[in-house]
Amino acid sequence: MGLLMDRGAAIDYADNNAPNLEINGHQLSSKNLNPQSLQSYDAVVVMVNHSYFDLDEIVGHSSLLIDTRNATQGYGDRDNIAKL
Repeated sequence: MGLLMDRGAAIDYADNNAPNLEINGHQLSSKNLNPQSLQSYDAVVVMVNHSYFDLDEIVGHSSLLIDTRNATQGYGDRDNIAKL
């Protein structure tokens, strides 16, 4: 996240286990995910596969979902999912 921020990316995150973060001197607060917020992002990255996230909602409302944890393994081949 810090590298992206250093390159000028606007970053938000959602994690109930970490309500606040400091990255490279920037204070961030965890955001609530909902269809409107998900649709507003250029990309959504799954970095931790917490069970409290509604993956159906995330998959259904993200224009690009980058999955680093194989959280979307049961969703088949979709145009909006990139697995790393």
